[in-house]
Amino acid sequence: MNRGNKGNQSWRTIYIEFSLSTPDLAILRIRGRIRYDQDQGIKQRIIDTNELVRSIYHQGNHPVFEIFYIEEGKASVSYLDGRQSETFTIPNS
Repeated sequence: MNRGNKGNQSWRTIYIEFSLSTPDLAILRIRGRIRYDQDQGIKQRIIDTNELVRSIYHQGNHPVFEIFYIEEGKASVSYLDGRQSETFTIPNS
């Protein structure tokens, strides 16, 4: 997400929740606060190791390529086959 001219202030406390299910009947849910990061080394490693991302952005310094991580969050894995659910805490970095 390119923050463009909106300034950093309005983007500092964005919260997200993401869920997915897998073929083996697991449901993963992650939620927490997004923290953007401009580390060029990390961006370039993503470009170098991910063909799909590389095909879109070509280089780590592409102006609309942004990276983020989740902090102050929770994650859970629920299993629809009766296995015990698991929960995790994502700490503040």
